[in-house]
Amino acid sequence: MIGYQNLLFAYASGEKMKTAQNYDDNAKEAKRIKEEAKRLKFFGYSFSAIAFLIFAYILLFSVEKELKQQAIYWFGLSFIAAIIPNVKQFKIKDIEVQLQEISEKVEDNKKLIEQRTEELKESLFLSLESVREQEQSLLEEYKLKRAAVNQSYAEKLKKVTPEERLKGQKKYTRLHLAKIDIDIADLKKMLQEVKFYRGVVDEVFDEQLARSISDFQEVYKITPVHGIAGPQTLSKLSEVRKQN
Repeated sequence: MIGYQNLLFAYASGEKMKTAQNYDDNAKEAKRIKEEAKRLKFFGYSFSAIAFLIFAYILLFSVEKELKQQAIYWFGLSFIAAIIPNVKQFKIKDIEVQLQEISEKVEDNKKLIEQRTEELKESLFLSLESVREQEQSLLEEYKLKRAAVNQSYAEKLKKVTPEERLKGQKKYTRLHLAKIDIDIADLKKMLQEVKFYRGVVDEVFDEQLARSISDFQEVYKITPVHGIAGPQTLSKLSEVRKQN
């Protein structure tokens, strides 16, 4: 469920980026065409006025038939020069309509992202709460046995290479997260919320994440400190997130 919501969130984010980029591109194009239209309007109207004056002068003061025929051409030129800037105006209107449509899409995607974010937060909260409730219901005898097993494995991790240690931390963290339908990216987001993780939020279990888990365990007295996000760590993470 969480993974599906992440896909929806990623899709909505991608759509927002695409529509925002289209909006910027169209806005730049509209600005360029407006500036060009202003120049065309100035030259077009200026030439139109000159052509019309020539037409009026020839029509009123010339007696030669050929010149009067040329007056018709000058009138035509003045008309064409006057309407050329308006052609650009039509294009500007078209782009402005596109900008409005894109702006509406940006708002729709923004609402979708906010909705998916709230759904994701709620799902994460419920998943972690289930771990916390389960931890509270465990018998003390079981907790002691589990602590002994965890301590033994933590000692083993200290003796292996960094690569093998990271491999073990990744394996068991993923196993614990899978039980409550949480991804590595979700874990990173939650640790980021409580100021223990500052890296890239993705599905990669790396040394930085393992160190963040260990730091969290050390600060909140979760033993052993081994960089594995198990039930105790996730339960405490739920509690800390509620306080923030």
